[in-house]
Amino acid sequence: MNPLEHSHSIYIRATPEQVWQALTDPALTTQYFFGGAMQSDWRVGSEYRLTSPDGANVQFDGAVLESEPGRRLVQSVRIKFNPAFVGHDEMSIAWDIEPFGEACRVTISHRGAPTTTQVFAFVTSHCADLLSGMKTLLETGTPLRIDQPSQARPHV
Repeated sequence: MNPLEHSHSIYIRATPEQVWQALTDPALTTQYFFGGAMQSDWRVGSEYRLTSPDGANVQFDGAVLESEPGRRLVQSVRIKFNPAFVGHDEMSIAWDIEPFGEACRVTISHRGAPTTTQVFAFVTSHCADLLSGMKTLLETGTPLRIDQPSQARPHV
């Protein structure tokens, strides 16, 4: 069967280095990644995890599959925040950063096995929120606050 695939892009007025920092620095991820602190050394083969801001709960984790600072980050994904999704077949998420003048096009791409349909749909439904939050933070220095029902976003 063909894998599930989804991607979403946005232009951000920032350098590739600033976008990379936003992806990998827990001080920044907590401001746009639904409050989650992303933690890793970001070397290929290393583990990473997204924890609640206090570090008490792992929301999702996996391995760093590719790491090219300022260009591309690919991670495997294991969901932990929803008991219904624990134990799903792994998915991957890729972050591609392409410079365009004074901006970068940032593309988030997900790939998953057909057996991950439910979790895949849930995770990919938040791409626009996530990238909009990163864009606002990098362009204004202020986090974006989107009011939405608590059940509609990851519990971080």
